[in-house]
Amino acid sequence: MWNKLEERIARAISGMVFNVHGGVCFELDYENGKVMLDIYDSPSKNQNKKVVKAFEYEYPIEGVWELKAVDDIASYFEKQIYS
Repeated sequence: MWNKLEERIARAISGMVFNVHGGVCFELDYENGKVMLDIYDSPSKNQNKKVVKAFEYEYPIEGVWELKAVDDIASYFEKQIYS
């Protein structure tokens, strides 16, 4: 199910990341019931990039309606990015 959600969540938070951190890259991952967001210090995925901010959200996505999961996760990261 994560494969279906990842692109939607990335699109939802990309503008927020750009507004706060500029044109940097970020990475979303899902593992063991946790959604992880790493925001890097550079716009490209080079070897010297460093994590500027790292967020983790415990959210078991199994059995959750897709749109609700996207909304919940994007809303959580929005609060974290703008705080």
